[in-house]
This record gives sequence, structure tokens and C-alpha cells, in this order.
Amino acid sequence: MNTKTVIIPANAATTRKDGSEIRRHFALAFRNPDDVVTVDCSQVAQLGDDFIDECFGMLTLDYGLAAFYKHVNLLHATDRHLFTIAYHINKREQQRVGRLAMTRNHIPAQRSQTSQLQYA
Repeated sequence: MNTKTVIIPANAATTRKDGSEIRRHFALAFRNPDDVVTVDCSQVAQLGDDFIDECFGMLTLDYGLAAFYKHVNLLHATDRHLFTIAYHINKREQQRVGRLAMTRNHIPAQRSQTSQLQYA
């Protein structure tokens, strides 16, 4: 197993652009099934929503939640960081699953328009 550590700098944890740049480091690990990226959040007091969505959420959208958990370890993340990361990766996972369902024609058949309720 290859492990790479990425330290998120204190001044690079707020914008989508920052998140996109750091996400590129992670994406390489997703190509090899044995690679793991350790994310060190010890230098940041606050992670911005845009940064988290672009960095962690988009990884989940591209590769899936199971791959995210397999390839990413978080160190020194506060409870607030973890809550916000969990929110964004779950939101993007729902979006990814919805896309898969639409592209694979797994959209359930619509129910009939007639109601089974009896009105008096």
C-alpha cells in the first residue's frame, strides 16, 4: 500500500479553486486500488464549504462513496470539519447515484394516475 500525506495549508482552505488544486493530489490515489491519501488538517482552523465540496464532494461524485472511504484518511479534523465533510460527500453521493440511475435506465415506472383512495 502506498500512502501519501497532503497537509492542507492554513491559507488554502476556503475557495473552490483551492479545493480543486488539492483534489488533483487525491485523484491520483483513486487510480491505484492500493493507494491511500492521508489528509492532515492540523494547520487549518476552518475549512470553507466551497473548499470541502470541491475537494471532497467532487471526489465522491467522480468515484463514489466507497472509493472515498477506501482511499482517504483524515487526520486532525475537528468535529465541525468532519460534519461538514460528511454533509458534502453524502450530498454528492446522492447526486452520483441519481445520475447512475438515469443513465442505466433504472428509473422506476411511474405509478398509475388513478388513486386508490375512496372519496365519500
